[in-house]
Amino acid sequence: MGNTEVNLKASSASKLAVDFRRDHKQILSQIISSYDSVIIRGYCRVRFTIININILHILALCLHGERRILDLWCGCCLFGLYFSMLHPDIAYCGHDMDSKRISMATYSAMCLGVHNTIFRCQDVRDLILNENFDAVMVINLMHHLDDNSKNSLLATCARHLASNGKLIIKDVTTHPFHKLVFT
Repeated sequence: MGNTEVNLKASSASKLAVDFRRDHKQILSQIISSYDSVIIRGYCRVRFTIININILHILALCLHGERRILDLWCGCCLFGLYFSMLHPDIAYCGHDMDSKRISMATYSAMCLGVHNTIFRCQDVRDLILNENFDAVMVINLMHHLDDNSKNSLLATCARHLASNGKLIIKDVTTHPFHKLVFT
């Protein structure tokens, strides 16, 4: 393999990385713009400033190849809408106990033309599931629950994971406090 061919391959890989970053930013911008509340749009911008944006890439790698995704504590579904737009072949189910957030998520999915999502209003401490999932995401939730609720939730998740399913837990530390405020 000559130098020219190696340089062309490196150039192509670099272009793909740039295209992915541009597409990634475009998807996030579309999602943020879909929220009708200026407060939620501001929250989303601050959230992506505070968290390491690579977390979306890490989560996307964890979810790679999984079709049925359950997201507990989805909020207004910033992450779920991102994954649903990035991978339109998944079936995403987001749960949150706040009906206003579920309404916002539903409205945003409709505005974005995202049809592979479903949202349910339910407290995870009383979680009732009627189906199995290839992956269950528990993002920034565990620090809100007491130990008994954590144990119960994890047992429920385990019962509803498909064989070889993935349980993905990401949580925050309580320090520094400003990061905790945005969970």
